[in-house]
Order: sequence, then structure tokens, then C-alpha cells
Amino acid sequence: LAQKVTSSPELIKTIRIDVERVLAWDRRGHGLLPPLILNRKKVVVAMARPIARTIALFLSSWPELKYCQSMSFAYTFLLARLGFLDDVWEEEAGRPPRR
Repeated sequence: LAQKVTSSPELIKTIRIDVERVLAWDRRGHGLLPPLILNRKKVVVAMARPIARTIALFLSSWPELKYCQSMSFAYTFLLARLGFLDDVWEEEAGRPPRR
């Protein structure tokens, strides 16, 4: 996975955008793992462990994201990449979730 990610400029660009969104989420004081999202997506998080570790290692290679080696960041990042935080962004923008 890490090799695939590093060899695709377009994917790196997408990942950087997602990383910025997750960091913005954290800066607003929500914490890296919103409990509501985590509870709804427990199965996904459990299945995502190996992928999350790989992503955490990949992220830790960016100097500006050194502290993101934590698993909680990797999980949150993974949930964001998979679209599970979209409802949260919608709610924060004052729109109802799309479900």
C-alpha cells in the first residue's frame, strides 16, 4: 500500500487534502476519534487495523506530520478516506446528513 501511495502524485494530493481535513477536525477540539463515528463504525475500524498501521507509517515519513504516527490519527484518517466523516462535515456546514 505504501509503495502504491508514494508512486501516485494524484493520490498523494488527495491524501494531503484529507490529512488537512482531519487536522482541522482535531484543531476544532473534537479529538482525533469522534466517539459517535467510532461506535457506528467499530467493525470497519477493526478490519482496518493493518491498513491503518501502514498509513500511520506512511504519514510519519512527512516531517510536518510526525506526531501522526498514533493509531488514533491513522484510524481517523482512514475513516475520512473511506467517506465515513462526510456526514460530520455536512452537519458542521449546517446541512442535514445525507442518510
